[in-house]
Amino acid sequence: MKKISITLLPIIFFVFFFIPVYCSYGQLKMAVPFPVQVYHGNDQTSIVYELHLLDSLKRPVKFISFTISADNKVLLQDSIYENLPKKKDTNRYVKYIWINVDKVPKLLTHKITYKIDGKIYSFSKDVEVNDVPVISIGLPVKKGIWYMEAGPSPINDHRNYTTATKSQYDSIQNGYKLGYCNQRFAIDFDKVWEDGLFNKNKGTQNTDYYSYLEDLIAVADGIVVGVIDSLPDNPNPPEIEEFKKPSDGTGNLVLLDIGNGIIANYAHCVAYSIKVHVGDTLKKGDFIAKIGNSGNSTGPHLHFHLSKPDYTKLERTDIMGMFIAAEGVSFVFDDYIEYHVVSGKFADNVEKKDEPFILNQPKKVRNTMPYNKDFIGVKD
Repeated sequence: MKKISITLLPIIFFVFFFIPVYCSYGQLKMAVPFPVQVYHGNDQTSIVYELHLLDSLKRPVKFISFTISADNKVLLQDSIYENLPKKKDTNRYVKYIWINVDKVPKLLTHKITYKIDGKIYSFSKDVEVNDVPVISIGLPVKKGIWYMEAGPSPINDHRNYTTATKSQYDSIQNGYKLGYCNQRFAIDFDKVWEDGLFNKNKGTQNTDYYSYLEDLIAVADGIVVGVIDSLPDNPNPPEIEEFKKPSDGTGNLVLLDIGNGIIANYAHCVAYSIKVHVGDTLKKGDFIAKIGNSGNSTGPHLHFHLSKPDYTKLERTDIMGMFIAAEGVSFVFDDYIEYHVVSGKFADNVEKKDEPFILNQPKKVRNTMPYNKDFIGVKD
């Protein structure tokens, strides 16, 4: 029998001892891809963020429970998560957090029970919360009553969407960032007429909608850093024309840098209605464009949100990059009128009829963000 070379012993030890032990041990990594944000509604305060979760060996993970607590109080307990693959980069998981709180906690403790290869493990990690003042801005629209379609809430598509990227290791958090949640607090603005409806006739023409061709204005002083102004409207809502390229989904777009790396995003504008150019300096209230139905839009409306582009990954001349590779930022509006909804219904397709909305109890609110499906009034 031949003798085993002494130089081979470390390799044999690694193959037969270290690898089996390492592979049998749960190596769950967790990152919070963007600092915890605070939603400030008129009668509601919420903490909003995501957890990005990945096994270090990229094995499938079965989550049994998530528990989030603060100040010895359980704030959330469930096992809901989303798988977010990126081509061959698989077994990547995202948990969307939206928790209503009486006061914003300083520290959040996460405890996770999960299963890998039939074995159950537990994981714990603390996350600090910096409750910094949110930015207050003006409204992007002018006089009238506006419906906050797909506004901020834990259940709408804007909030629960992450643009997947290749897993990026964060050595500070010892976790992986899996993508960007650029529309975390996005709002779709739809104008409502005095009859309590969103459109006249059958709503199959852009001109049927009261939002169509309404003015859009600057929400703050800023510099225009991006403009797309040549895409046609979808002519027959709610039908959407086929895009020539995926980036056309925003439709005609204006990006306004309002300082501190924050961009105000105005999407779905009417082609050639945009009267600003890259490099223009705007004052709060200046005209920008008119509402249209371009891009991924089933009817004339404004898509609006604030975000912080990741300039470590993109050039400042990359307009779509600034829109997509960005993190949604919480904000409030300086003031508006909040309405109580008595009755009404927005039909989900053209075969059904809208039921006119009846609104009452108008109340002026300040430094507040509307909630999903709220109605707000704007005065000139």
